[in-house]
Amino acid sequence: MILPPDRTAHLAQLTQPDLDWDYLLRTGHRHGVLPLLHEHLRGLPSVPAAVRERLSTHAHANAARNLFRTGELLQLLQLFAAHGVAALPFKGPTLAALAYGNLALREFGDLDLLLPAADLPRARDLLRMRGYRPQYTLSPRREAAYLRRIRQLPLVRDDGSIVELHTALTPRAFAFPLDAAQLWQRRVPLALLGQTVSAPAREDLLLILCMHGAKHRWQNLGWVCDVAELLRACPALDWPATLRRARQLRARRLLYLGLDLARRVLAIPLPAAVARCVEEDTVTGQLAQEVSRDLFAEESDAAEGLSSWRFHLRVRERLGDGVRYGVSLALEPTPADWIALAWLPLGDYLLRPLRLAGKYALAA
Repeated sequence: MILPPDRTAHLAQLTQPDLDWDYLLRTGHRHGVLPLLHEHLRGLPSVPAAVRERLSTHAHANAARNLFRTGELLQLLQLFAAHGVAALPFKGPTLAALAYGNLALREFGDLDLLLPAADLPRARDLLRMRGYRPQYTLSPRREAAYLRRIRQLPLVRDDGSIVELHTALTPRAFAFPLDAAQLWQRRVPLALLGQTVSAPAREDLLLILCMHGAKHRWQNLGWVCDVAELLRACPALDWPATLRRARQLRARRLLYLGLDLARRVLAIPLPAAVARCVEEDTVTGQLAQEVSRDLFAEESDAAEGLSSWRFHLRVRERLGDGVRYGVSLALEPTPADWIALAWLPLGDYLLRPLRLAGKYALAA
């Protein structure tokens, strides 16, 4: 990523001795953008030597981790292909290579693979042969319930590697019917460490990123950077197809919000026709303004449940989609609920409200 000359000059003006460098590093770490900070600050003489050293250390460690994880991804894809498992990587190394053009410039902690539900047992067995185990220790009944609702299975290994096997892109309650078969049909080749792998089409990836950011209320600047870098790297996106697909998925506002944040926060220009679509949706503008305002606010859990409920009601075009997901967040148990309250002889759907009530009472 190369900043234009005016942005580079502005950046140099901002790096004054009285800048709160500790806040910058702490906040950059929270948002997962320290490699980008290092890329743009390392050549500025006004940056204190100690800050450059901390950024350099972090950037080199991140690059080493990313290379290791990318190598693991390539081995897993070869293993799966040899056993007839059609797995499509998304985010992680493929996003770093496609959008940033450099594996070292993006932070990622796990490997996301989308595969047919029928292939999940075989993929899990293959991962176990490589030393992976389920992240959560659940009974067979609860693991089956988790897979039905969340539609993914996270597995971990002692060296810190994490692989998430997805049978769908979102939990069952989150309306976003972009299925694995459609993504596989539109997949594109991508060069990764000298090998060619399959990746989602750019238009599909943009929708996935905007969905992911909205699902988590865009609380991380790194997710906005992902959208911005994808737009910068792919100026010839098929916008009519993207807008049409978003309408079919009932995800236009999810898309508009991600685009508006890339424009507001990182000054990414949008095609005139696309910008008009974004600006005509007044709710999108309100949400983008709120997200931009809260992006660097101090973290607080006190009103997390209510804020999430309100956000998801407004970010969807259909009220029912927002209500359905909000109810699932409030009632459907998670592995954390099962583990924290395993000693209570209650039905699963009583566990989550009880745990959340205790959490927010303590926060208040």
